[in-house]
Amino acid sequence: MKIYFPKYFKVVITLFFVLVGLTLAKLINFDFGLDLRLFFLAFLIPFWIYFFLEVIANRKFVWKILSSESKKKKTEIEGRAKNIQPKIVGLSSLFSSDLGRDLVLAIAYLVAFTFELVDFIKRYFFSKYIFLFYCFLGILLEIFIITSTLDSIILFLTGMWVIVVRMFRFKAKISMIGSLCYLSICPFLLIYKKDLWAEKTANWAYLFLAIGVIQMFVEIFDEERQDAQAKK
Repeated sequence: MKIYFPKYFKVVITLFFVLVGLTLAKLINFDFGLDLRLFFLAFLIPFWIYFFLEVIANRKFVWKILSSESKKKKTEIEGRAKNIQPKIVGLSSLFSSDLGRDLVLAIAYLVAFTFELVDFIKRYFFSKYIFLFYCFLGILLEIFIITSTLDSIILFLTGMWVIVVRMFRFKAKISMIGSLCYLSICPFLLIYKKDLWAEKTANWAYLFLAIGVIQMFVEIFDEERQDAQAKK
């Protein structure tokens, strides 16, 4: 499957330089009427084509992983159900009959499956990397898709970024770099007369800068406290 990645990489790099070239042309009054959303579509479509080709080319390996994980989860559910079953039996004397034992087993498996489902969701849908992806995806949607500025959404996404910072233990410079990245996008958006997008991007640049400054003060305070404790 490695033969596909260089082709995909070349396509993305080509699209990037085309966008840069058109942006420079815009500066000297050559307007080609480019919609920036076309760039994102042109990036995403080759990505999904590459993804499906990767899955098809490695279908045996993918199936092996899925089969192994399903067997592992089945064993974990059975083990957890066996541990839960005696606890349920001890709660009532109604479980002496065959129907009662079947009911106990069903409840035990249901409880075990619920715990495994929660663990699966936490591991694969709310891991720190997935949470980071959700955060940046939400910010992109807020900038480029949502046509109005909603304080509740901005506050929610800002809280998500604070959680990401705590999860990864990011330093203040990471938020500062994020602020610089958003700020550097603003001139290009203004060139294409996307005033609303530019305004939203500038807002996120300010928010990331504010978070970075707060982090910087917290880091300075922690360093001074550690130095004071070391002197004692």
